[in-house]
Amino acid sequence: MSFNIALSAINAINTELNTISNNIANSATIGFKSSRANFAAVYAGTQPTGTEVASLTQSIELGGNVISTGRSLDAAIQGRGFFVARDSSGAEVYTRVGIFSVDRDGYVVDTFGRRIQGFAATEDDAGLGPMGDLVVPMGQIPAQASERLQYLGNFSADWAVRTVAFNKDDPLTYNSSAVSVVYDSLGARHSVTQYFVKSGANEVTVYYAFDGDLLPNTGVSVDGSPWTVRTASDPSYLASVPGITITYIPADPATSTPELWEVTYAGTAVAPSNSAVITFSPDGQIRTVNGVPVAPRPYPSPADWEASVPLVNLDLGTPAGANPLAIGVNYTGTTQFAGSSATYVNSADGYASGALNGVQIEEDGGVMAVYSNGLKQRVGTIALATFPNEDALVPISDTAWKSSNASGTPLYSAPGESVAGTLVAQSLEQSNVDLTTQLVGLMSAQRNYQANSKVIATQNEMMQTLMQAV
Repeated sequence: MSFNIALSAINAINTELNTISNNIANSATIGFKSSRANFAAVYAGTQPTGTEVASLTQSIELGGNVISTGRSLDAAIQGRGFFVARDSSGAEVYTRVGIFSVDRDGYVVDTFGRRIQGFAATEDDAGLGPMGDLVVPMGQIPAQASERLQYLGNFSADWAVRTVAFNKDDPLTYNSSAVSVVYDSLGARHSVTQYFVKSGANEVTVYYAFDGDLLPNTGVSVDGSPWTVRTASDPSYLASVPGITITYIPADPATSTPELWEVTYAGTAVAPSNSAVITFSPDGQIRTVNGVPVAPRPYPSPADWEASVPLVNLDLGTPAGANPLAIGVNYTGTTQFAGSSATYVNSADGYASGALNGVQIEEDGGVMAVYSNGLKQRVGTIALATFPNEDALVPISDTAWKSSNASGTPLYSAPGESVAGTLVAQSLEQSNVDLTTQLVGLMSAQRNYQANSKVIATQNEMMQTLMQAV
């Protein structure tokens, strides 16, 4: 009987040695998860018959160290998620190896050519699209003409009022200037220069030049958004103003005033000549743009006006060979405080045409196409899979796993959602093998093997002694 008991132990130890050897062999394998052999005693009734390997457990939940690689298509997962790849047969496999590339057809693939799964990009990045192969459009993107220019800054309240006529060639006739880059429909680059002239205590006049030439005309558009006026219970406040529609709406009984007035601008006001006039309240906030009030502005009764800052429409003409170019300038948030003037934002949309320069993965899982014109466009978001019982995943070749009935159905999400974890861009997850632990286990297995071999040798000597005695 002792022969069989010792042999069962040796067989179990062989499995343990195989497991330890595999761990040590993959101690430098990216994304590898170590395993452990678990023994269990075996009995025939009350009679011991040895031991066996009851299970092989994987330390999937234990993350490896994250190392920086500087490569734009490397990514490491910090969390319980797995990258999802689809092989040539269409079967899904799951991996922690974040070494990706783009094949000749534009598909994002892993090192074994399996297509990485993700969520398609949506218009204006509004949520996630359907899940499938991640594809990067090859070639060039067409130019897009500029339509909006955002300016955010502080016009110093300490500026001196300019009393001489504005001349763009004479810096003494204006207080400050800012140059913005815009693009026409062909992708040609142009400049829009804004000249800021303090024309009153709380008033700044802005003149505009396109490619160095002053604009002949400037318009202000009002988008028709409702303005609510809360007045006392007196209809006499209603007045007729050309171009303005005033509508009476009964107030909610729960409000503090008995009625509401909605005032809606329904037209286009034209700014004087080639300039726009911006006025400020005493507390430094924008009050009007070309006479159009913006929130908040106090009125008697009392009144409370609410509206967005109107755009200053610039007709930039028709550049050679291109479509007519017009942009709207938005000054939302611009202030007039004492101290130095400052420009925080001065940028327009639009861009020149560009060729694909490369692809990179962002921290949020976004797969970004990078173009020669400096533009980055999201083409999709990498999907991560989680499982109810990740320990029951079946390991396969190429440092990957496949699902099983015991692992449960995969749940897909974007990085940063649920328990899938987050991505670390330009990084990789090392093997989670602890070499010290494995070497200690190796020595322990060796001693156990020697001890059980000694049992067999001793049993053999006893049998020989018995045979000699007979």
